[in-house]
Amino acid sequence: MLPPEIIINYPETDSIYASGQLIDFDISVTDDFAIEGILLEIGDTEILSEYFFDSPLGGLMPTEYDIDYTFDFTDFCSEHCTESSDNIFIVRAWVSDSAERTSSDWIRIQFNYEEPDNDDSQ
Repeated sequence: MLPPEIIINYPETDSIYASGQLIDFDISVTDDFAIEGILLEIGDTEILSEYFFDSPLGGLMPTEYDIDYTFDFTDFCSEHCTESSDNIFIVRAWVSDSAERTSSDWIRIQFNYEEPDNDDSQ
Protein backbone atom coordinates (compact mmCIF):
# COMPACT_ATOMS: atom_id res chain seq x y z
CA MET A 1 0.00 0.00 0.00
CA LEU A 2 1.18 3.49 -0.84
CA PRO A 3 1.42 6.22 1.80
CA PRO A 4 -1.11 9.03 1.68
CA GLU A 5 -0.47 11.75 -0.89
CA ILE A 6 -0.90 15.47 -0.42
CA ILE A 7 -0.26 18.04 -3.14
CA ILE A 8 -0.32 21.82 -2.90
CA ASN A 9 -1.83 22.65 -6.29
CA TYR A 10 -1.93 26.40 -5.69
CA PRO A 11 -0.14 28.68 -5.08
CA GLU A 12 2.94 27.73 -7.02
CA THR A 13 6.31 27.76 -5.32
CA ASP A 14 8.04 31.16 -5.24
CA SER A 15 4.71 33.01 -5.39
CA ILE A 16 4.96 36.59 -4.14
CA TYR A 17 2.18 38.31 -2.21
CA ALA A 18 1.83 41.99 -1.34
CA SER A 19 0.21 43.50 1.73
CA GLY A 20 -3.55 43.32 1.49
CA GLN A 21 -3.63 40.25 -0.77
CA LEU A 22 -5.20 36.96 0.28
CA ILE A 23 -3.63 33.56 -0.40
CA ASP A 24 -6.00 31.04 -1.98
CA PHE A 25 -4.75 27.53 -1.21
CA ASP A 26 -5.85 24.55 -3.30
CA ILE A 27 -4.68 21.24 -1.80
CA SER A 28 -5.54 17.68 -2.87
CA VAL A 29 -5.28 14.65 -0.60
CA THR A 30 -5.72 10.95 -1.42
CA ASP A 31 -5.13 7.76 0.52
CA ASP A 32 -5.73 4.02 0.18
CA PHE A 33 -6.99 3.72 3.77
CA ALA A 34 -8.65 6.76 5.33
CA ILE A 35 -7.43 10.33 5.79
CA GLU A 36 -7.26 11.11 9.47
CA GLY A 37 -5.81 14.62 9.58
CA ILE A 38 -4.42 17.45 7.50
CA LEU A 39 -2.16 20.25 8.72
CA LEU A 40 -1.00 23.41 6.92
CA GLU A 41 1.91 25.47 8.25
CA ILE A 42 3.75 28.62 7.25
CA GLY A 43 7.20 28.50 8.79
CA ASP A 44 6.54 26.93 12.19
CA THR A 45 3.05 28.43 12.52
CA GLU A 46 -0.01 26.25 12.05
CA ILE A 47 -2.63 28.04 9.95
CA LEU A 48 -5.08 25.18 9.30
CA SER A 49 -5.78 21.79 10.80
CA GLU A 50 -8.57 19.39 9.96
CA TYR A 51 -9.11 16.11 11.78
CA PHE A 52 -11.83 13.79 10.58
CA PHE A 53 -12.34 11.55 13.61
CA ASP A 54 -14.37 14.35 15.23
CA SER A 55 -15.65 15.92 12.01
CA PRO A 56 -19.19 16.76 10.91
CA LEU A 57 -18.89 13.75 8.59
CA GLY A 58 -20.05 11.70 11.55
CA GLY A 59 -16.71 10.04 12.19
CA LEU A 60 -16.33 8.90 8.57
CA MET A 61 -12.87 9.56 7.22
CA PRO A 62 -12.59 10.22 3.49
CA THR A 63 -10.05 8.62 1.14
CA GLU A 64 -10.06 11.71 -1.13
CA TYR A 65 -10.32 15.29 0.01
CA ASP A 66 -9.83 18.75 -1.52
CA ILE A 67 -9.13 21.87 0.48
CA ASP A 68 -9.91 25.34 -0.79
CA TYR A 69 -8.70 27.68 1.92
CA THR A 70 -8.23 31.45 1.87
CA PHE A 71 -5.60 32.87 4.21
CA ASP A 72 -5.18 36.53 5.18
CA PHE A 73 -1.51 36.81 6.13
CA THR A 74 -1.81 40.27 7.76
CA ASP A 75 -1.75 39.01 11.37
CA PHE A 76 0.88 36.41 10.53
CA CYS A 77 3.14 39.06 9.02
CA SER A 78 2.67 41.50 11.86
CA GLU A 79 4.45 38.88 14.01
CA HIS A 80 6.86 37.23 11.57
CA CYS A 81 7.69 39.70 8.76
CA THR A 82 9.95 42.73 8.63
CA GLU A 83 10.30 45.45 6.06
CA SER A 84 14.05 44.90 5.95
CA SER A 85 14.01 41.18 5.03
CA ASP A 86 12.85 39.10 2.08
CA ASN A 87 10.08 37.46 4.17
CA ILE A 88 10.46 34.09 2.44
CA PHE A 89 8.64 31.25 4.16
CA ILE A 90 8.19 27.54 3.61
CA VAL A 91 4.56 26.41 3.44
CA ARG A 92 4.18 22.75 4.34
CA ALA A 93 1.07 20.62 4.09
CA TRP A 94 0.97 17.34 6.06
CA VAL A 95 -1.44 14.43 5.88
CA SER A 96 -1.78 11.44 8.19
CA ASP A 97 -3.94 8.39 7.65
CA SER A 98 -5.62 5.75 9.77
CA ALA A 99 -2.58 3.47 9.36
CA GLU A 100 -0.43 6.20 11.03
CA ARG A 101 1.48 6.96 7.83
CA THR A 102 2.31 10.58 6.96
CA SER A 103 3.32 12.53 3.88
CA SER A 104 3.98 16.16 3.13
CA ASP A 105 4.34 18.64 0.31
CA TRP A 106 5.91 22.09 0.49
CA ILE A 107 6.30 25.31 -1.42
CA ARG A 108 8.20 28.54 -0.81
CA ILE A 109 6.35 31.87 -0.81
CA GLN A 110 7.39 35.46 -0.27
CA PHE A 111 5.53 38.33 1.37
CA ASN A 112 6.17 41.94 0.34
CA TYR A 113 4.88 43.26 3.61
CA GLU A 114 4.50 46.88 4.64
CA GLU A 115 3.55 47.88 8.17
CA PRO A 116 0.36 49.95 8.27
CA ASP A 117 0.92 53.67 8.70
CA ASN A 118 -0.38 54.48 12.18
CA ASP A 119 0.65 58.13 12.15
CA ASP A 120 -2.45 60.00 13.37
CA SER A 121 -0.69 63.35 13.69
CA GLN A 122 -1.91 64.63 10.31
